[in-house]
Order: sequence, then structure tokens, then C-alpha cells
Amino acid sequence: LLAAGGLVPTHLPRREEPVVKRPLTDATRATGDALRRAGYTEEAVARSLGLPGFTGAVLDGAWWTQASEAEGALRVLIDLLIHGARLPRRIAVQALPDAAWQARLVRDHSGDTIATGLCLPLGDDLIWTDRVDEPNKLGGLFLPDSSTWALRACLPKKPVARHMDLGCGAGAITVAAAR
Repeated sequence: LLAAGGLVPTHLPRREEPVVKRPLTDATRATGDALRRAGYTEEAVARSLGLPGFTGAVLDGAWWTQASEAEGALRVLIDLLIHGARLPRRIAVQALPDAAWQARLVRDHSGDTIATGLCLPLGDDLIWTDRVDEPNKLGGLFLPDSSTWALRACLPKKPVARHMDLGCGAGAITVAAAR
């Protein structure tokens, strides 16, 4: 394994660390729970964008530009988290918990709320990545594509002790492997 200080020996026994509350992690988890409760799932988002799902060649196209047929809170979430729309804060707060701002997944700008990235629901996971239409100037993350889905499908069904992801994307493979 590689770490900031160099190689980390993998043969050393793991220390059991006490669970520490981490405000950013807690806020991210709370936001994910709220998104799922609002119906922000792979099936619902893909269907509202007129897609059969987020698999195969669908992920290789500009799927995030598809118009949404969703209504209500799901429409607001898709407009904000997929399309990257600027929404009046009064609308965003109806669809997102305060934790979304605490987790820095959205931010306010001139009375509007904007997402700081793109949130793709893949299976049971919510993958956060840089927006394709507003790339990170420091060399952002790659948006999941068909190769991401193919690699996720190849992961062992049973948990493994170790997994190393050498990708430079949003971590969709690592997140799936951690399950």
C-alpha cells in the first residue's frame, strides 16, 4: 500500500481503533441517508433521465445532460446533483438536509445553492465526483464510465481482506469492494 510517507507494511497486525465521531463523515452519511429516503436511487434517477440504467455504454455518453422527467424533491435533487443547476436556496433546503452544507456537498452563492460535484447513484452506493462541465483545475476525478461498471461487476461477491484501487476516479470500485 502507498501512503503519503511511503510504503506501509501490510503484514503488520491491525490495531483496533476506537470509533471517533467525525463531523464531516457524519454529515456525509446523513446526507446520503436523506438522498436515499427522497428516492435518489440508481433506478429512479436513470428512469427519470430516460435511461435503462447506469450500465454499459450509457455511462460512456453524456448521460448527465439528459432532461429529467422527475417531479418534486427528486427533480430538485437531479437538477442540483446531476445537471449542476443553480437553485434558489429556498428550494434546495426543501430537498436537502442541513448536513449537505456541513459536508460541503453543496454551497451557497449569491442566494442560490450549487453542488460542488456530481452525485451518481450506482447500486447501493452514492459516488461523488467532479463535474464534467466544471472540471477541477488541479486535475479532477474521472466520471464513472462503462469500464467502472464492468470492474464493479468483476469484484468478488464475498468480502476480501485487502483491496487496492490504483484508479484516479471517484472511488466507485473501492466503495463497492468495501462492501
